[in-house]
Amino acid sequence: MPEGCVDLVVTSPPYERQPKYGNGEKYERDWFEGAFMDITGELLRVLKPTGQFVLNFRSRRQGAERSTLQYELVFWLRKQGWLFAEDHVWVKPSPPPGRYKQALKDQVEYCFRFAKSDAYELYPEQCLMPARWDAKDRERRRKLAHNFTRVNAPSGQGRKRVQAGPDWVAPGNALVTEPEFSPNPTKHPARFPPSIPEYFIKLCTRPGQVVLDPFAGTCTAAVVAEALERRWIMAELDEKYCAVLPDRLEDLRQRMAKAPKPVPGTVPEGVRTVPLPFALPAPKLVALRRAADEVSNGVHVEQVGERRGGEDAAVGVADHGPESVVEATPPEPIEHGEDGDTTEALGFGA
Repeated sequence: MPEGCVDLVVTSPPYERQPKYGNGEKYERDWFEGAFMDITGELLRVLKPTGQFVLNFRSRRQGAERSTLQYELVFWLRKQGWLFAEDHVWVKPSPPPGRYKQALKDQVEYCFRFAKSDAYELYPEQCLMPARWDAKDRERRRKLAHNFTRVNAPSGQGRKRVQAGPDWVAPGNALVTEPEFSPNPTKHPARFPPSIPEYFIKLCTRPGQVVLDPFAGTCTAAVVAEALERRWIMAELDEKYCAVLPDRLEDLRQRMAKAPKPVPGTVPEGVRTVPLPFALPAPKLVALRRAADEVSNGVHVEQVGERRGGEDAAVGVADHGPESVVEATPPEPIEHGEDGDTTEALGFGA
């Protein structure tokens, strides 16, 4: 690939000590120090000066201690020439069960965001989400000056700030979404939920720009990029994983054709949704002042009904935060990993 031709890399490489392709070997530390760093060097070369690289990674436990490889990778990449822009935390509201000795449920993973230079740009306006406040509180917030104009905060180290809202809020660096539980015909052990690439494609690119995933697996990043009108390049060693891409793109086209159009004036310009299981929750297609009437106990009733009706696989609905999650049951039996490591047992998160 030529230099400077990619706008965003979003990927999840094999996790530490994850088995290779059925040959008994595992991705040990020396693989990350060698082959993986060679790949990231190439990613640095093909990115545009404004480009960014999002790395989803979580170290494994080794007995009573968690490996520090996830943090060491940050330092290795900085030494390679990357600018460490931000660490995002992926929070799983209902992590899979498991058997634990000296550990708790593994409920978080990291998405480290790097940039080729300090010329990178962010587009948080493409990631706005409906506020969780009820209708009465939204009316009150409309009257507060700091929702509309910059003001000197009486507290907050004297900095100027402007709050999001009252109806829409800007994203933070935590993403609350479930692992991927949808049908898995290829038996890939560690699939991206669409909401992960969706969030970063919206945050870091504009329509028409190029997204690359060098560890593409079943090509979830390609499906999401297609839905968001980005161009995409996928690389995957195992042909059986990426062979499902044509069917996934056809499924996307059918979903997009059936998806209702937003009611004019209810969704900010530039905010788009992906009609896929486990994508970021779509804004309600009604006037926002009436949106609260469509929610029962913090869970969108029609979404739960669709899942119960079998339209999609079992899911966790997290439209209104972890307190409202409808817990899902994985479609396959759970096997316990070493030392109670559910990441190893289920392969979730990549």
